[in-house]
Parts: sequence; C-alpha cells; structure tokens
Amino acid sequence: YTVGFRSGDRILSINGESISYSEELSHIIQSKIGEELVFEVRSQENEIKTVSVVAGFTENADPLEWKKFIGSIEGLSFLSMGLRLGVVHDSPAYRSGLRTFDEIVKVDGKDFKYWRDLEAFIKQTKASSLVLSVKRESEIKELTIEKSFSSLALLGIEPAHLYIDRVGHGTPAQRAGLLRGDRLISIDGKVIQGWEQVLDTVNSYSGKPFSLTYQRQKEQKTIVISPESLFVEGNAKERFMLGIVSGGLNVLPEPILRKRSAFQAFVFSGTETWRLLGLITSYLVRLVQGDISLRTMGGPIMIGRVAHSSFYKGIQSFLFIMALISLNLFFLNLLPIPMLDGGHLLFFSIEGILGRSLSVKKLIMAQQLGLLILFSFMGLVFFNDIYNWLQAW
Repeated sequence: YTVGFRSGDRILSINGESISYSEELSHIIQSKIGEELVFEVRSQENEIKTVSVVAGFTENADPLEWKKFIGSIEGLSFLSMGLRLGVVHDSPAYRSGLRTFDEIVKVDGKDFKYWRDLEAFIKQTKASSLVLSVKRESEIKELTIEKSFSSLALLGIEPAHLYIDRVGHGTPAQRAGLLRGDRLISIDGKVIQGWEQVLDTVNSYSGKPFSLTYQRQKEQKTIVISPESLFVEGNAKERFMLGIVSGGLNVLPEPILRKRSAFQAFVFSGTETWRLLGLITSYLVRLVQGDISLRTMGGPIMIGRVAHSSFYKGIQSFLFIMALISLNLFFLNLLPIPMLDGGHLLFFSIEGILGRSLSVKKLIMAQQLGLLILFSFMGLVFFNDIYNWLQAW
C-alpha cells in the first residue's frame, strides 16, 4: 500500500516482462530477492500506473520446501475480502434486518463479490435506499436499507473477520464463555486490527495468560485466557489454539483456464512429477531431522479418507490425488530397504562392486531386517490412521 498498490489492481508486467498468472509473479519474486521490481499495473479505474518495490524475504512456513526463506512483498496477496458482514447492534443496518454473518449477494439487482466494490458503490450511489439480496444460512433474503450515510461503517456494517463464527467444544474459548457472534476488540489492551494479529498472539504463546476483550451486543467484557497446545499435521513445532474460528470470508480471483498443446502438457507433466518427487524427498529428510512429526504419516485409512474427500471436489482433484499416491508408492518402493525393489537394487550394486554374491546367511539377515522395518512402518501408519480417525470422529 505504501508504494502504491491498491486492492483490485491488475498486475500487467514486471520489469517489462508481461505476466498472466500468479505462479509467474511468485517465480520472479523468488529469483529477484533484494532487487527492485518495477510493476506496470491497471487500477480499478482502468488507469495504468507504475509501482516500484524491492523484493524482500520471509521465513518459509512450508516444511516440505528446502529453502528456509522465500521471496515476498509484504501485504501483497491474491486473496480479497468477501462480503460476509459484521453488523453493529442497534445500528441502521441492524434495524433494517441485517445480521452478523449475512453474506451480500446483490445490491439493487447488481452482483457483488468483493468488499472493495461494495464500499466504492455505497460512496458513489445517489440512491436514498438500497435493496440487498443476502444469503443467511442457505436462504436468500431481500432487505431494504435506507442509505442515510455514505459509508458502510456509518451504516453499522463491517467485515466479519473479527466476529467469532464457531467455538470448539471443550476448548479454552468455550470454557472462558466465548460465543458465536462475539466481536474481538483487544488483546492485553492492544486494539485488534485483523485476524492475523489474533493468530500471531496465539502462536507466540509463551505460557503467560493474556487478557481478551470482546463485545457481545452492547456490552464489552474482558476475560483472561490461556491457549492450549495443538497438533498440526505437517509441522513438528508446537502450535497453540483458543478454539475459535473467524467469521471472515476471503475470496480468490476468478480463475483463468490455461490451455496447453499435447507437447506442452507432456513437458509440464514431467516437470510437475519431478517437483512432487522433490517434495516427497524433502518430507522424508524433514521426518528424519525431526522437523515433521511422525504423526503426519498415514496408511490405507488416510488414503481412503483423502480419496473420498478429493472425489467430491471434482475429477481433477481426484485424479491428482491418485497420481500423488502412485508417486509416493513408486518412491517408497525404491528405498534401499530389503524386500523392496530398492533393496534388491542395493544388493545388486554391492555384488557388482565386490564381484561376488553375498552369502545366504547375510541375505537372510537382511530380509529379516527388511521385514522388521516394514512391519514397524505398517504398525505406525495404522496407529496414526486409527488415532486421527477417532480424533476427527
């Protein structure tokens, strides 16, 4: 924002190089850390502007990536604020029938998707009243609101990000008395500006309870609360949670379909396969180093759950998961463990170097060791499967 980016801007080129996809932007930022990048940008008002910024870096939160630090531009995101509302009690919006967690779909018959577009429309329109189509639970309602002010804030409407949507059963939040619809105000006296501030406070918990102020209708209350330890798949580091979920809605840009020729698709599939094999290798290394917990490993039950979930997301997601599982099995089968193909390749290599066959006794011992390793591995993944299934159930 400081250098000139605004919500809704469309990036056209970087350093004179035209780009169309977010992955292209990510690649350029990764390769230009510490260098100045000159963006050509089209604003929502259809004006072309130039924005210059130096690419910084941040700690890589993905435990499967080799790089500890990755390029970034602070504040730049492809997520936009959606139209799920937080409604101030007894405000003009509240008196018109709007309620917290309503999601605006249309205004005066016009479709809206992003918060910035609605905000601009409210400021510009000369109408004295507005007809809102809002989604409440699974039902669409039409409400008329008198436009007595020229901003959403004065109408008593704000994003729902700081409103609690769900409170987990048996969590610190439930024991402290927090309820759905409560609006978070401050932590240890510091006003909360966004949900990230809440997450950062919880994740940096050091054992000292903190005060949390929230508003319930017209009343403000303050509680003292301590997060609890939480296991997060894919990360061996200790994480903490309060047991609350934000009511905010983040929206992705409209997807653009990229079409490839048969040759381009073949080349891309090879590149993607190599990238995924790199991630699998990184996972095993991180597992040995202790950066990733053994509890993240799964077996047949996890495969079934993931396949079932991906099937309902669409055929593309399902086929990708099937390919990823096949790659995992291919990779594991090549590990130098006796009884696996990788073990046979290891023995052939040793015999080739020695110029003679290994003794039957050594081969039997190796096979027994391989059997022990495989049974131990199977026992671990079955235990994880059952444990995770019971936790989810």
